[in-house]
Amino acid sequence: MVIGTLQSDVKALEKLKKEAGTVEQFLALAGDLANVSLVVAATRAAIGYETVEVTEETKRVVDGYNSDGTVQIKEIPVGEKRKHKHQRPNEVLLKFLLCSRMPQYFSDTRK
Repeated sequence: MVIGTLQSDVKALEKLKKEAGTVEQFLALAGDLANVSLVVAATRAAIGYETVEVTEETKRVVDGYNSDGTVQIKEIPVGEKRKHKHQRPNEVLLKFLLCSRMPQYFSDTRK
């Protein structure tokens, strides 16, 4: 969880280790970072986001002949095609993540 939260950033992990005096403090700080990362990811999913899909276009051309007389075909790149996509908002995901991960702040029941 800790390394996933810090996205395998060794320097950030070492800094967190220095800030925490004990293992319990380290785990508490890591948990807080995980909660912040979760809120950021859930918010991004809830409001939707843009992505770009890039595919390379190729063209097939004759590249000579084989020794048996058959045509040799070669594919050469001619450019790339970009397709912009919008990921739709997902409010249900946001509610689920926040209620299950941080129930002390987000709850679907009222007291």
